[in-house]
Amino acid sequence: MSSSVEPYITDLPVIDDEAAQLYIQLADRSCASDHGVSRPSPKAAAADTQPADARPPDAQLTEGQPPEGQPPEGQPADAQPADAQPADAQPAGASNSTRRAWQQLEALGLVDGSMDAPRVLDPAPLVRRARSDLQRKRLQLEEEAERARIELDRIRAAYVRSGSMPASASAELEVVQGHENITAAIDEAFADCRRQLLRALPGGGRTAAALEDVCPRDIDLLRRGIRIRALYQHPARFTAQARLYLEQLEAHGAEVRTLDEFFNQLIVVDRRLAFLPAADNSSVAVAVRQPAVVRFLVDVFDRAWIRAIPFARDAGRAAHREAVDSTRLIVARLVVTGDTDEVCARRAGLSLRNYREHVRQLMAQMGARSRSELGYRIAQARLLENGNGTCVPSGRS
Repeated sequence: MSSSVEPYITDLPVIDDEAAQLYIQLADRSCASDHGVSRPSPKAAAADTQPADARPPDAQLTEGQPPEGQPPEGQPADAQPADAQPADAQPAGASNSTRRAWQQLEALGLVDGSMDAPRVLDPAPLVRRARSDLQRKRLQLEEEAERARIELDRIRAAYVRSGSMPASASAELEVVQGHENITAAIDEAFADCRRQLLRALPGGGRTAAALEDVCPRDIDLLRRGIRIRALYQHPARFTAQARLYLEQLEAHGAEVRTLDEFFNQLIVVDRRLAFLPAADNSSVAVAVRQPAVVRFLVDVFDRAWIRAIPFARDAGRAAHREAVDSTRLIVARLVVTGDTDEVCARRAGLSLRNYREHVRQLMAQMGARSRSELGYRIAQARLLENGNGTCVPSGRS
């Protein structure tokens, strides 16, 4: 996998901090001159800012040195000092670093003239060149990354054909262990996404920390033109952090809906790759590439999508009421199952405290004094037979 990216990197114009600072000083000086304010030239400014012992020998007056214009004692008047410079040498008052900065600015076409009479030039051509080079570099890096991916896929396919792959993994079913590895695998899949992303996330939404990581990534996908369909459970509507996240997704073009109860977490990228959790604590995931399995998962998602309620902020009170009623109905269904509160709360996408509060309200509305009596009254009212999401009546049955 040979790379041709390096020439693009070395072709970029380079300007160090000292050269940039010198350009800014010269530009400020030019501006000040236009307004009648005197500013020192680069060589004078460089000389004034140097300590006495750092200046060139001809800029220092040490004890016992004769006044300017007179030769040292014992030396003929027409003798030249040993360190004398030719008339066309660089100004002695400018430090070596200042001269290097000036030469760099000259090479980049940012100044002309001399250090005694400098003139700053418009940096726009250099900026355009830098942008053009960076754009070419970005495209080149993308091409290199795609070639590398293709070659690595060929290598992996050869490894699979060799029969050396462990039984726990295959080209179409890959077990990914550890949160960091799962995140890296999903990030890589999102970077390769070209058309559509399907996501189903049960529960009441994400934590604040998770949203800080996920929201910018999702918005970047939308800005790239990727279609996102996101499916959440109804409680996400009533959690401030999750609601803010979903509103941001919609504002950037995502389609968001909520449902009462559905399958576990699911991510499908371009209908070719799916991610499923393989452990309750999300520490193990399965990456599925088998086309038939992926098609099945997309069909499951689409069926749930049809039954879901659009999240849209302007959906109005009717959609909000429908989501509340649907949540109450799923709680009623779960009460009848006889499962523990922990299991029922997880299926409803509610916290344990919120689930128990819903049960308490149901008991009060149905006039039940125990869970068993509540189950009886729910069955007696035939609430679960309608299946239309109608809320439990507010009065006693």
